[in-house]
Amino acid sequence: LLETFHAPRTARNAYKFALVRAASRAMAVASKVSVRIDRQGVLSLQFMLEVEGGGVSFVDFRFVPFAAGEGEADDSDEGEARSGEAAGGGSEGEGEGAH
Repeated sequence: LLETFHAPRTARNAYKFALVRAASRAMAVASKVSVRIDRQGVLSLQFMLEVEGGGVSFVDFRFVPFAAGEGEADDSDEGEARSGEAAGGGSEGEGEGAH
């Protein structure tokens, strides 16, 4: 279910896939997920997790994109995760809570 999508401009960034993959465990148990990319290309993945007693907790991962040419120079990476052409979404700090 997609609640909100806002992409005011085109964005293209590359991230170390091994780091992004580390967030998959939290994503698997999350009841809501927020994905944001700020103007500097920092990718934020925020997960809302339901905890015992009916409460919620948030886990937040932030990923800094490769600098120009940086991702290509390091062949030892297990791959790169790339944000899509329409992956935008406001600046960091906009809105609170998961989307």
